[in-house]
Amino acid sequence: MLSIDIGSKYIKLLYANISGKQIVVSDNILLQTPPDAVVNGLVSDFDIISEIIGQEVSKQKWKGAKTSVVITSPDIIVREIKLPKTNSKNIKTIVSNEMSSFFSGEKYAIEYFLQNQDKAVLKAHAFAMPLSLIEDYKKMLAKAQLFPSVLDISSNCIRKINMGLKYEQDSEDIIVNVDLGYNLINFNLFYKNYLLYTRCIKMEIANETKLSAEIGSELKAENTYLTYIGDEIQKILQFLASSEYRDKNTVISVCGGGANADGIDSWLKQYLNSEVVIADNMKHNGIKGGNMKEFINALGAQIRL
Repeated sequence: MLSIDIGSKYIKLLYANISGKQIVVSDNILLQTPPDAVVNGLVSDFDIISEIIGQEVSKQKWKGAKTSVVITSPDIIVREIKLPKTNSKNIKTIVSNEMSSFFSGEKYAIEYFLQNQDKAVLKAHAFAMPLSLIEDYKKMLAKAQLFPSVLDISSNCIRKINMGLKYEQDSEDIIVNVDLGYNLINFNLFYKNYLLYTRCIKMEIANETKLSAEIGSELKAENTYLTYIGDEIQKILQFLASSEYRDKNTVISVCGGGANADGIDSWLKQYLNSEVVIADNMKHNGIKGGNMKEFINALGAQIRL
């Protein structure tokens, strides 16, 4: 299966096959995203993106491949809903009714997954995406001669990856996943594989101040981009400090294009006084090959639960 993660700077293509219980990656390819073709995580020019993907599909002989696409946007509605234990049909109705209160007339598709199912009160993490947006992505894949299989979102891809990471058994750590994109930062908090919190923010600083791998060896505390990231992570840590998880150890896992900057983990560790790791250094039980650091969303989109 082919999975695609379309970012403001790069289009990430990852091709993998299933071997036993493992996802075996055979190719991961970075394509340059044309200027202004993707704005704040959303494709604004579907024609040019489909053309670029289609050219690579023809080159790699992937025509007709089943394809999953990761959609990242602050406009996707994500909510946690608490509900009493009931049958699956009732759960779907309750979740749909709860989520509909956030809509402003446009039709949305709603998906959800359940957590802590052994308790009297269920927690549903629900996601809503405009139907018009879904149709745009489907048409884009069709023009690129691909078969649309799954539309996924970043927080769900990270959740699926997190469930297979080789942490210590019964670890009590809180994992704060920080996905550093070119225009967006995605935060996802986990405890024992439960998704506690997700947030997507736009970068509110000018492009020329942003970090690149080339200047990564010259990280300085006064770097505007680094300080901005550190301050945003600090807000997440403050949120945890006032929650029921305040006594838990916190591990910050950094991924995305920004994780390529040399020394960013050391800088953040010093700035935040917290444990910081790069996602590439983590091992996953069900994935063989692939670049965990930069292709983490595309890898997560390959996993079916």
